Amino acid sequence: DLVMPYTDSSIDFVVLTHPHADHLDGLVEVLERFEVGAVLITGVFADDDTYFEFLDKVAEVPVYFAESGTDFLFGDLKMDVLYPFSQIVGEEFKNLNNSSVVLMIESGDLRILLTGDAEGEVEQELIERYFGKLKSDILKAGHHGSKTASSAGFLSVVRPDVVVVQVGEGNSFSHPHEESLRAFEALGATVRRNDLEGIIEFIF
Repeated sequence: DLVMPYTDSSIDFVVLTHPHADHLDGLVEVLERFEVGAVLITGVFADDDTYFEFLDKVAEVPVYFAESGTDFLFGDLKMDVLYPFSQIVGEEFKNLNNSSVVLMIESGDLRILLTGDAEGEVEQELIERYFGKLKSDILKAGHHGSKTASSAGFLSVVRPDVVVVQVGEGNSFSHPHEESLRAFEALGATVRRNDLEGIIEFIF
């Protein structure tokens, strides 16, 4: 079953974590096919034709530029922007992964941490800034379970019960990395993987 029924014609909120093809390309069609209420982006610089097309499309809807001082409420669900700490519109990043939007989703007592493709350097910055506020029930593994993310120090602070690894079956990057999987298992966390299960849905 699809998470969104085929008959749905609107999406309240779209987030582009960072302008890499595997996060970006499908969103152009989303903006064409759905009525989108608002979009959250960083606005970083990337010399990419699909990104320019995406930016043209989002000009038609309300756009928010991610920074930690701006959060969002959807009924009793809170979307807390943790990173970037301030707006990075137009900035160039040698490693675009480290421009990723990081979000904490809170609903009642449930906390879900979404880190995009942010790597170890950003994880350390998050620890230094938030430390005791990073504990989460569910963690979306950074950078598809790559060994460049989900560092031991970060995992020891987040202490998730469930780790979701968003990764394609037979991907050319060999994600997730064995080192990351061992780190998740060492926490005692339940590991859920798209390449093994397909769509993973949480109902809360």
